[in-house]
Amino acid sequence: KFDFSWKPNPTDPPYIYRWGNKYISNKYKPTIEYHVADATDIKYMDDDVNVIPEWERWIIPKDIDTTGFDFTWRPDPLEPDYIYEFGTQWQKTGGPVYKVPNATEYKYLNSQKVKALPNKNKWLIPNNIEIDNFDFSWHPDSTDPSYIYQFGTQWALSGGPKYVVEGATEIKYVDDLIAIALPNKENWVVPIDIDESSFDFSWHPYAEDEPYIYQFGTQWQKTGGPKYITPGTTGVSATKYIDVRILKSKRLPTMNNWVVPKNIVIKSFDYSWHPDATDELFVYEFGTQWHEKGGPKYVPPGAKIGITPTKYIPTTSCVAILDINMKHWEVPNNIDRLNFDYSWVPHPDESTYIYQFGTQHQKTGGPKYITMGSNNKTPVKYIETLKAVALPNKSKFKILQNLKIKDFDYSWHPDETDEPYIYVFGNNQYPAEIMPTIEYRISNATEIKYVNNNIAVLATDKKHWKIPDDIDTEGFDFSWKPNPHDPPYIYQFGTQHQKTGGPRYIVEGATEIKYIDSIKATRKASKYNWEIPNDVKVDDFDFSWHPDELAPPFIYQFGTQHQKTGGSRYIVEGATEI
Repeated sequence: KFDFSWKPNPTDPPYIYRWGNKYISNKYKPTIEYHVADATDIKYMDDDVNVIPEWERWIIPKDIDTTGFDFTWRPDPLEPDYIYEFGTQWQKTGGPVYKVPNATEYKYLNSQKVKALPNKNKWLIPNNIEIDNFDFSWHPDSTDPSYIYQFGTQWALSGGPKYVVEGATEIKYVDDLIAIALPNKENWVVPIDIDESSFDFSWHPYAEDEPYIYQFGTQWQKTGGPKYITPGTTGVSATKYIDVRILKSKRLPTMNNWVVPKNIVIKSFDYSWHPDATDELFVYEFGTQWHEKGGPKYVPPGAKIGITPTKYIPTTSCVAILDINMKHWEVPNNIDRLNFDYSWVPHPDESTYIYQFGTQHQKTGGPKYITMGSNNKTPVKYIETLKAVALPNKSKFKILQNLKIKDFDYSWHPDETDEPYIYVFGNNQYPAEIMPTIEYRISNATEIKYVNNNIAVLATDKKHWKIPDDIDTEGFDFSWKPNPHDPPYIYQFGTQHQKTGGPRYIVEGATEIKYIDSIKATRKASKYNWEIPNDVKVDDFDFSWHPDELAPPFIYQFGTQHQKTGGSRYIVEGATEI
């Protein structure tokens, strides 16, 4: 393909014009020359000539895709004569070959590659291999020695297809490709209590291994799962245990070999558990949410409870969750029955006790667990790890001194192991010793016991109060009471401004005033007694202010932001002095 109508510029000197092609430079070996008469000088042209393939020199193997391969390729004319071989996506060989006449030595080029196509002719393919996802275009390097090329699967370096070079006897393992082995239950022995859907039966051993019995585990042990019996095994063949991190099966729950104690009710337990078949013979005992033992027992064939040694399974591994069982419980009426865990059981190794549970108040008063065979001589054991909630019961309490009570925890009760007392409670202002507020009396009790860890909150009671009209009653605590051991006083409370002016608590028969500053009342704003100058605009002034009632009568002069005079005046009746 060349435009032979081309002519040189007639004004140019005479030249020999030379063109090359894309592979051979015109300076080494011209592809085309144009000779002007009498020309001796050479002019090298920049354009490449499009040459056609030298098909007679090409050897093209079957089963390759040559799309995109440039058969116009030429070797470097300065090189010795070679047989040039191009590679594929797999090897440096296997592609088209360009043979220079008389050449005997090969040269391998990677400047171009072709795509090898699948060809199963030289492959040996096991029946359990997924062939659709394996690339049978693979081929060996023709310069390698003759091998049987063994490909692996997802499980082993062997077990996949083999590529057999004619005359080969030695095996070479290849990891360029991985074949997918399909499930195949041939050679498997599967226990009946295994969830077969949870296990991958595509597993296989190394084909070159000795004939082992391959033992798979479960979610519990290295044994108990399926076994792969390699063809050729005998009665003395060794067992190989497969790490459960590689593959394990799921054992299903079964009640075979299990013994459940009669004194418990099980809410949940994983009966799929089983021992390791390589262990010594044991009776396996499990714990509960309460104790490290006392749960179900697994008794393997040949073992006997009480004779065969017991092995205790840690509660971190597997534990029985007990359900509510009211058979042994005695529950008082004043207990919140829903707020207690009646699944509790005593430790199986303990002696016979009556187990006494407490409440939020005492070590007694809660439910009792009565062990079978108990009587009135059975010792009591107090359990602190679990408490019941006592409910309020006002019938046993008496409010003293006609006090009004806002809040009190009437669920309180005494410890049943205490001597009989008259229990006296205080309040949020005074301890029981100063102001007995509520009483809990035990029959035949004469001695008083003061309780200050459960106090009454006094309610508002305005019976003894005298309250000025200008006091904000919402912000004052009228539950206040004087110390009953004080002499009778008129208790004067102050305001935000003075020690007087607030409410008065008047004890009957009192004449002497006592000023209280622990609580202050808030006086409301009032313009009564105030004189405001006409020329003063009062935008922000606290008209709740008032004088101390104990002070002489004054005219109180307030200032402004500029002077100490000029502002509002508070005039006490009869006052003349400022």
